[in-house]
Amino acid sequence: MSNFKFDLQFFGGSKTTHEQVRKRDPLPEGLTNLRDTLYNKVMPGLESFDGNSWNRAQNISDNAMGQMNGLVNMIPNGINQSNKFLKGLSDTLTTGEIPSGVTDKLNAGVEKSLQSSMGSMLNGLANRGVVNSSVTSQGVNNLSQAAADAYNRNYLNAYNSILSGYGSGLQGALGVNNSLLNSINTLGKIPSMAYEGAAAPLMPGYNFFKDWYQLRNSEPEEYDTIVQQKSSGCITGDTLVTLADGQEIPVSELQDNDEIKTWDFDKGCLTSASLTAFFKRNFDKPLDVIRVVFDDGSTVGVIFEHLFFDLTLNKFIAINADSQDFIGHYFAKVNQDGNITPVKVNAVFTDEKTTQTYAPQCLGYQNFLAAGFITGNDGQLEICNRFDFDSEHVCYEPKKKSEDLNKHERLQYEDFQDFMSKEFFYNNHIGEWGIACSKGLISAEKVKAYLAHFSHCFLNN
Repeated sequence: MSNFKFDLQFFGGSKTTHEQVRKRDPLPEGLTNLRDTLYNKVMPGLESFDGNSWNRAQNISDNAMGQMNGLVNMIPNGINQSNKFLKGLSDTLTTGEIPSGVTDKLNAGVEKSLQSSMGSMLNGLANRGVVNSSVTSQGVNNLSQAAADAYNRNYLNAYNSILSGYGSGLQGALGVNNSLLNSINTLGKIPSMAYEGAAAPLMPGYNFFKDWYQLRNSEPEEYDTIVQQKSSGCITGDTLVTLADGQEIPVSELQDNDEIKTWDFDKGCLTSASLTAFFKRNFDKPLDVIRVVFDDGSTVGVIFEHLFFDLTLNKFIAINADSQDFIGHYFAKVNQDGNITPVKVNAVFTDEKTTQTYAPQCLGYQNFLAAGFITGNDGQLEICNRFDFDSEHVCYEPKKKSEDLNKHERLQYEDFQDFMSKEFFYNNHIGEWGIACSKGLISAEKVKAYLAHFSHCFLNN
């Protein structure tokens, strides 16, 4: 069986990121025409835009807001006036009484008129020589009736006049309040109008890009996936790896033709495999080391991020500098007898620098032993967790794996034949990576783009 390897200068030891961008060619005709309007519709406005217009708009806005606040402060007085007239109108209608001052004046006027009429009557009777008690009583009764009628007429006139006055006053006060509110509403529109005026030269540009966006989104979604490598995702050179014969050596001493221990999640046991890849790299600028400390005294130095099998969560997780939540979790460590020992994480912190990083990869497996712990390289988290795990035996749950294989589609070699051999595809179980895609853990496009990115690196040894 041939052993396929990645070219060491390209594989691993780095943070792999995927960015999806829209396909650039060919542009639809509508987009081409719309793009051609850019300079004659957008650029003139952009070039003529005066940055001071924002300051002028702010001054106009501040002035309007100041006037509006002054009018707002007048509203309580207007409301008090309205309430005063409304109360007077209500009281008059409810009791039928007019203010006592008006009543007093009505009484005084009627009394004065009565006295004048009484004097005139007595003088007239005396001149005619007919003054007696009968005539006088009749005259007084007539005067009293006339006085009562006059009082009633005057009271009713005063009552109507007061009601009319309260009504007019209330209407006037409400009119003042409405005028204040209309003025406030008008002033409230001034800031937005001022800023809209200031931004007017920019609106053609805004409308252009809005139309561009709408027209572009009316086209089918087509993407290119760009894979970028950033230095990260390895272990330090002092981390011990276990060779096939059980010997532990620093990963910095590992050779390309070595076989190392790896965990077989299908069988739930320790096994050995040759290296598909072994990345070693030196950096001019020192990198931070994330030290993972365990309660058995062992440590693992991680560069940026590294995968560990978390027995507490029963899945692979990625440890990085922010992984404080994993403190207290138990990670899977393989003892000298080849059995799993739970070891608790005591601390995760940054404590030193390094310029050398290492990342081995086993043929057919996505894990290796680092200081005895089952670990994996960054960028493969979703692939490593494509099947559910049996927590008791630290292996894939057989029934669920069988169901997944029957339920979910696998990746097909035909989609990868342009950049890898069939032997490489099947030896590394890449078809099963489709389970992770079907479950929504990672997209098939990202898997293909990732492998295509390294296609020139596959070497047949």
